[in-house]
Amino acid sequence: MQEIANHHAPLAMKFTVLKSKLVEAVGHVMKAVSSRTTIPILTGIKITAGFGITLTGSDSDVAIKSFIPLEEDGNENAKIEAAGNIVLQSSFFFRNSSGSCLMIKSISKLTAD
Repeated sequence: MQEIANHHAPLAMKFTVLKSKLVEAVGHVMKAVSSRTTIPILTGIKITAGFGITLTGSDSDVAIKSFIPLEEDGNENAKIEAAGNIVLQSSFFFRNSSGSCLMIKSISKLTAD
């Protein structure tokens, strides 16, 4: 299991997803992700964890969304411990990771006093 985290900041989002489901969803949205742009955010994939996991890729002209339900045909696809949003560079998804699940955690670096 590959994990992204910073243990010194409050947790903003955390979920575990079947790698096969994530790979399938990333494959769909990558068709819209721009590989060459002067706008860095367009090289990323937005992940929203809530009542399922939604991935969004865009090149500013076209956007593609893919949804991973928490459960499908009685099988658990994902478990969300803390809902939230994050944009990860598309290159993140091509890194080699072992196991059948992937855990993603994001942290909030902005705090209000």
